[in-house]
Amino acid sequence: MSCRIRNSLNGDELTIKESKLLEISKLRSLIEGHFKVEPSLQRLYFKGKLLEDESDKGQKLTLFDYSVGASDVIQLMPRQVLGEQNTSNQAEVKTEVKGKVEPADEPEQAWQVGGYVDAKCSETGAWFLALVKSANLDENKKWVYSIKFTEYDGEHSVAESDIRNIASNKLGISDIKVDDKIFVNYNFDN
Repeated sequence: MSCRIRNSLNGDELTIKESKLLEISKLRSLIEGHFKVEPSLQRLYFKGKLLEDESDKGQKLTLFDYSVGASDVIQLMPRQVLGEQNTSNQAEVKTEVKGKVEPADEPEQAWQVGGYVDAKCSETGAWFLALVKSANLDENKKWVYSIKFTEYDGEHSVAESDIRNIASNKLGISDIKVDDKIFVNYNFDN
């Protein structure tokens, strides 16, 4: 079986040809060899679910246990150690901003062209990782973004309200101060 691992920070991919019985812990070793990300810093997601090495009962989990099939994509979201954070999640994309508004009247653009974001699919209502390709002001001076989902072909237009940040840093309660704006991913299954 062949599946792909995609680094959500830079879009780099690794294609592996392994058995569906490959243990997640061994998959992490393959990922470490290609992406140079230690297994302890790897967060692997498939269909919105965090892949764990072992079940609650101590059994080693495999790709089969998560129903990973041929040509499926597993997302790698590397954790970054506080103090060693690289805030650049930019892909090399030509910047394109359109709109016939005087610069002084132009509202601030929330999402940078070339950056990765979490975007809502209008067809399914689900949120997926996407690359911001361009930003345009509509007739109401609201930003509309052209994005490309990492899982789908083609570009899609989405309103600013259908885009949110991707969580890329783990913070402790003591790291959060009054008036800080943070984005929280919470897995309700755990």
